[in-house]
Amino acid sequence: AMAALYGLKALCLIKSQSLGSKGNNAIVSDLQAALSTPRLACFALVTSAGYIIVTVLEPTQRPISRQIPWFNQGEQKIKALCFDPQGNYLAIVTKNGSLHLIPVLELLSPGLNSQAIPGLQSQDITSHNPSKLLLNANSMVWWRLEDGSHTVLVGTTGQVVFVDVATGAIRSKAALSRGPVTFLHLVHNLGVSSSSSTEATLHCIALHNDKCSALLLSRTYVDEFRQRVVDTVFDTDHRQEFAAQPTGWKGVKQLATQYRNRSPRERVFVANNDGLVVHTGLTLDDVGYQCSLPNHSNAIAMSHHVTAIGTVSKDTANNPIIMLLLSTTAAQGHSMPGVLDRAILAELSLPTSHTCHTLICDQALAPDHAFFITTNKGVFRVSLRRSPEEICQEQLLQHGARGLWNDNNEYEVDDDTALCGSSDSSIPLVAMRPIQGLLMAMASYQALTSHSPQTRPVIVSRSGCPGVQRYCAQTWSGDNRTAWRTLQWNMAMSLNLAMSGWSACSNDIGGFKGPMPDAELLIRWIQSGIAQPRFCIHSWNDGNTCTELWSHLEVLPVVRAAVNFRYHLLPYLYHLSLRNHETGQPICRPLVLEFPTDVSLRRGHDAASHQVSSNDWMLGSSLMVCPVVQPEVVERSVYLPGDQPWFSWQTGDWYSPGDWVTLRNTLQEPTPILLMRQGTGVPLLAEISGHSTFSIAQASEGGGRVVLIAPGEDVMTVQWYEDDGFTPVAQATRWQVSVTLQPAVDGVRRVQAQAACLMEGSVPFQLPFDTVTVVGHRGVALEGGVSVPDTSLVGQMWPHATVQAIVPLSFE
Repeated sequence: AMAALYGLKALCLIKSQSLGSKGNNAIVSDLQAALSTPRLACFALVTSAGYIIVTVLEPTQRPISRQIPWFNQGEQKIKALCFDPQGNYLAIVTKNGSLHLIPVLELLSPGLNSQAIPGLQSQDITSHNPSKLLLNANSMVWWRLEDGSHTVLVGTTGQVVFVDVATGAIRSKAALSRGPVTFLHLVHNLGVSSSSSTEATLHCIALHNDKCSALLLSRTYVDEFRQRVVDTVFDTDHRQEFAAQPTGWKGVKQLATQYRNRSPRERVFVANNDGLVVHTGLTLDDVGYQCSLPNHSNAIAMSHHVTAIGTVSKDTANNPIIMLLLSTTAAQGHSMPGVLDRAILAELSLPTSHTCHTLICDQALAPDHAFFITTNKGVFRVSLRRSPEEICQEQLLQHGARGLWNDNNEYEVDDDTALCGSSDSSIPLVAMRPIQGLLMAMASYQALTSHSPQTRPVIVSRSGCPGVQRYCAQTWSGDNRTAWRTLQWNMAMSLNLAMSGWSACSNDIGGFKGPMPDAELLIRWIQSGIAQPRFCIHSWNDGNTCTELWSHLEVLPVVRAAVNFRYHLLPYLYHLSLRNHETGQPICRPLVLEFPTDVSLRRGHDAASHQVSSNDWMLGSSLMVCPVVQPEVVERSVYLPGDQPWFSWQTGDWYSPGDWVTLRNTLQEPTPILLMRQGTGVPLLAEISGHSTFSIAQASEGGGRVVLIAPGEDVMTVQWYEDDGFTPVAQATRWQVSVTLQPAVDGVRRVQAQAACLMEGSVPFQLPFDTVTVVGHRGVALEGGVSVPDTSLVGQMWPHATVQAIVPLSFE
């Protein structure tokens, strides 16, 4: 939901502006007409005082209103009215069956861009002789034909009448079941025609007596926005009537349609007495989605992303306008084919005694960010445009959220012709879609830093274009599937992403979709995952199950030990993350990046045709991670790149560079195969929540550090960063801790530990430890600290490691 909310820059209604509502004309009858185009918005309100209030809004211009006198009584009482598609004319049908045309733009202001319709008088009000067919009119809609002529469709009692607006001649009529036709709507590609033709069609949907009829107007139609070549047919032989009482139509007063470019037909949205129903368009009986609303609905409007529904509350105290964000998630366990996955963006209660009559999207001023509401008191513009930072703070951060997870943010809008932007400029959404995730991440970052400027923001995002890593802490490979093949390929995806600039990434351990992973696959995935920047088990398995750390109790001790190792590894991962933030160096690196001159890595195999695994990687410059990614395998071949020997803490052996070795990795081991490069070291946490799986009783209290070393003969230094982990990096006090081993003298190596404050931040921070425990392999003698000879680490974790010395920190 957060993804879509930020994309819309909308969550709640914040501004209302009343237009054309003043004096004695504030009381408006139910007779209203509204039109919104990319150029302007027009409104016509019939008042009880005998006026028609016409209001026109253009982008960057103040509203222009005109009160047109009208003797709204007797035979001249207005029964129905509508605008032409361009907003140039207002058509009116009176009680006696007369059709009147008002040149709206010319009457309002000569400066408005009026486009006269050929054959129509543009001076004064024109009227045509009354027609008995237009008696008892209730609704109107204007249709521009391909040949340039214009027709008004008038809904009366039991029929729809087609009138040529230039001559006043009746062109045709369509008989419906008895009862007033209360609403007319033109729909492209509805798909209810019995014709086998796949050509585009135009229907007129008529609402009458809780029923719906769809009149096929032509086999092809004029679509001004898509510029199709057409051959309009208006003969009755080519007009079909689809009469039905579709599901969910009881109480419907208005409807809205949404054209999807990748779909052969439109979806029809109807708001009824119970809520919202979406018809797929194959027939009007085909309900695709539905949701309930608390009040009776009487108005509806549809933009590209948001559906606005006007409702009438049961107690009539207020009549809210509900904004819904819609998607089409298939439902499980519902009798309907699907259920509407809705997010209520906002609910605005109208003032007392206001009743919502019509809703239209404001196309000209703010596409998808505002709606016009006509009530019995006037016209109101409700703006959805609001800073996403304010939205996030009010809806999440003020309720205690300290991080944001931007999920499902690929912006899958089906219509590639949809526009993205503002009233100042807009471009097709298909061109903007790649950066929507970036804009959302920026909004999340700004919201968090504005709300808590002294706290480091934490943001997770599923999608984004290059550059999004500047704002987000983590990402992952999306909804992966539970399979050995997925485990094999996911790491390659993460390494490619790290090389592309976003290093803090991984995948859902165990798979997101598919069957529950068996114990072997789960263990292997966990072994791989603990050595990656992001460690997360997240799933929605088939059969509505979820993968958990304890899904297989028989291997729970191994899982617990693996997670503990992950926590021990945090100082090293944190240091690599800071280096990545400042230099771009990946946390997890393909072997070829660390060893670019190794020809075996470049050609992928050696002379013996061994295959270098793409699933092996370097964690920083010290550790090589070699997971097992095949079922029923407990040992595998590993290529040792570079020109420095490698040490295995699992076997206690050194291995020569350039060799292929066979190493074991059973399901009883909590870690994958880990090899440490000679002359390097890795800082670790000594304790986790007061206890240590290393059983280092001598480690200082309060979160000491262990440095695991694989020394060579030369001098070596292990360095890492420390800060409080919460203050923004630019404001944080940062320390650099260094452990240096001098070359051996008489078989003994001197070790020193230093702490230097690299940056005094705005928030003071002192290291929570004053000693460093140095851990090496047997046979390495150290001096410079408290010697702890031959103290082996206890448990499954590296039995060949031995505590060599506890070295006090020298502070600079």
